[in-house]
Amino acid sequence: MSFDRSEIDELLADVRAATEDARQTAQEQAAERERFAQESRQMDAERAAAARRGEHGRDWQDLQGRIDRGETTLAAVLSGEDDSPLAQRIQDVTAQNLVTITAEMAEHDEATGGERFSELNEAFADLRVSMERAAEAAEQLRGPGPE
Repeated sequence: MSFDRSEIDELLADVRAATEDARQTAQEQAAERERFAQESRQMDAERAAAARRGEHGRDWQDLQGRIDRGETTLAAVLSGEDDSPLAQRIQDVTAQNLVTITAEMAEHDEATGGERFSELNEAFADLRVSMERAAEAAEQLRGPGPE
């Protein structure tokens, strides 16, 4: 199969369009990650305020007091760096909650066919096809190699 200049231009346009689609999808996901990070910070602040008021039980209220006094951090508690009895109780409850959340996410992905990732995967698949076509066209333009 040989390619003329208009076909090569079309292939290059396809590559540019696929690249732009992939770039736009990546930018949208970056913006989504930033929105998620903002929401997480807000949720952390709300969780801390609720813990201070005792809404999550005495352990969380005591933990938040230790965090507020600079004696520990939530990360230290969750990572196991803080090995106090209080931290161990919080870790146990958190581990149980994590198991539940993970199972729910797996069920959601199974029910939706992993839709969270389908758009990005499609953009990269389009880019890959366009790049393969462009590489084939470039190879044909170079002609047969030395024998």
